[in-house]
Amino acid sequence: MDSYAQQAEAEMWDAIAAQDREYEVERREAEPVDDGTEPCDGCNGSGIYYGRGAVVNGVFKGFTGTCYRCGGKGRQTAKDVKRNRYYDNHVRRFTA
Repeated sequence: MDSYAQQAEAEMWDAIAAQDREYEVERREAEPVDDGTEPCDGCNGSGIYYGRGAVVNGVFKGFTGTCYRCGGKGRQTAKDVKRNRYYDNHVRRFTA
């Protein structure tokens, strides 16, 4: 029985070794976008708003949705920034 387990383990490692492949990936640096926009400060450029919640075992548990500050684009125009700053300073209320 011990030899069967050793043989099975050897076959397993042979199968794993046969599947090992090396890949070469060309890395490019991100080019700055110069179209008059800047990354969204509400979603950090992802376009997804993460609401109240927590990260449990590497998975976000909470509510998510389209970012309201950039409309899900991940970038804000000067008009978006002006609108969001006005909202932050004059409209939004924090409750305790």
